[in-house]
Amino acid sequence: MDITRSNIRLTKCSYQERTQKTIVLIRLDINGSPHTNPDTDTVPVDFLEGFNGETIESPHIHLYVEGFMDKWAIPVPKNTFTDTNDLYRTLYDFFDYCKVIKPPIVHKGVF
Repeated sequence: MDITRSNIRLTKCSYQERTQKTIVLIRLDINGSPHTNPDTDTVPVDFLEGFNGETIESPHIHLYVEGFMDKWAIPVPKNTFTDTNDLYRTLYDFFDYCKVIKPPIVHKGVF
């Protein structure tokens, strides 16, 4: 897991779950730029069908898809991420989304 924050716009943030240090499995982007998904003839995963070639506003979640790495994004599920303006709450929502069994203790003063 890693967290990246913007120096200019403090509300801009990304949370990432990675493997092998460089492969992003899941990335949550908050208050960033919109993302345009690949436009393909064959969508690699059925649930991405409605997002083929679409531009997804922030906040959004990038998902690892075989052959595309993290080039696909979906809107943030509102039932999982209750308030993306609260970066501390969102961090713990991200841990839940990634199925982290024992999330680390993060002191709120860090955010």
